[in-house]
Amino acid sequence: MYKMSQKLKNMKHKLKDWARTSLGNTQQKLIQNAQKIELVKEKLSNQLENHHLNSWMTRLLRQREKLFNQKYWGNLRRNSRYFQQKASTWRKKKLVWKLKGDCGIWLDSQRDLAEKFVSDFSGQFKSNHVSNRPLSELSLNPCITHSDNIKLIRIPNVK
Repeated sequence: MYKMSQKLKNMKHKLKDWARTSLGNTQQKLIQNAQKIELVKEKLSNQLENHHLNSWMTRLLRQREKLFNQKYWGNLRRNSRYFQQKASTWRKKKLVWKLKGDCGIWLDSQRDLAEKFVSDFSGQFKSNHVSNRPLSELSLNPCITHSDNIKLIRIPNVK
């Protein structure tokens, strides 16, 4: 068993060295990518319609996303239990367990909470605007006469 663990440790070190030499240093690549993005942003501020610069910027942003995923998501896969617990704790903290109503009474049932949220949400986006107001109330003169309107909405001839 001891020999096996030693072989695995040696393999780990050799694999790390291989990855660094063949794939490169991810942190250094991220820094270089950020510098290139800043350079392209400066050039784009002068030449907004340049197709070549826009495509270069798109490639750099994709490259940055890929490098970022290599650097940070690799660690997340290694520590998945830890991050799952963090996400679970975060989700529990963001849940609403009870809410104080308009009368000062605490609402704690799911049905009451849902009704409170729906009423508040619909109240925020309710409009007091009257939609069918005549033009005379708005002090606007009609630009199109009734005969013009008939001409505009008739079916065109195929002549």
